[in-house]
Amino acid sequence: HSHAGVGDAIFDSVPETLAGIVQARLDSLGTAAKRLLKAGSVFGETTWVGGIAAVTGESEDAISASAAELVRAEILELLPRGRFHGQVELVFRHALLRDAAYELWFEAERVEAHRRAALWLEQNGERDPLTLARHFARGGLAMQAIPHYLAAAEAALTGSDFEGATASAERALESGAGGALRGRLLLTIAEAKRWQGDLEGALAAGKEAAVLFTPGSRFWFGAIRECVAAHGRLGHKLAILPLGARALAVTAEPGAESAQI
Repeated sequence: HSHAGVGDAIFDSVPETLAGIVQARLDSLGTAAKRLLKAGSVFGETTWVGGIAAVTGESEDAISASAAELVRAEILELLPRGRFHGQVELVFRHALLRDAAYELWFEAERVEAHRRAALWLEQNGERDPLTLARHFARGGLAMQAIPHYLAAAEAALTGSDFEGATASAERALESGAGGALRGRLLLTIAEAKRWQGDLEGALAAGKEAAVLFTPGSRFWFGAIRECVAAHGRLGHKLAILPLGARALAVTAEPGAESAQI
């Protein structure tokens, strides 16, 4: 967001490098305002009074008062309809100010800030799994990030964003996902790679996924499906026979009959 106005005056009066101008602008706002912007920057260009309070530990009333001053100074913009019920939503009018505020964090403090942001967003009904995953990951809570990365990967696959699906799934695998959760991530990668034409990659992921599921489960049949499809497109017709025979011989779990077919 970039809006001209009173808040831009310093940009005209300080002939320095852009970084210096932005930093001078932040310094001119005072300690309380800088602390608010620093906390708000953790969420991105859009932030919330309640979220800032969760990051700083201050009261929402105190944050609201400071935020109102920043709105009047045209640093922040108040959105009439927020994403979360009952939460006042704010937007940085200038992306460079948001970036500069984020750079004020020391690394250890930033990790704790993302942890608090992740928990606040989750409690307030954030629906974007990738947003939650990234905050949990940056907050040092890798295991809590995994199910959100999985949800993001599966949603991306449904939306035909194959690169996004693979990227989210791989981030979850790097975070240490194991067992059936690892299997679902590999299954997502297998299907995404098949659609992209990376048949060798799809086959490798499908094979690895199959051993992580209970034979007869919906996900197990999904892994076998990916192996069959990849083998078929690669011309490995004889490799399909034992897979087909195994899929036919297994009793499908309730709800997995269509996956078996």
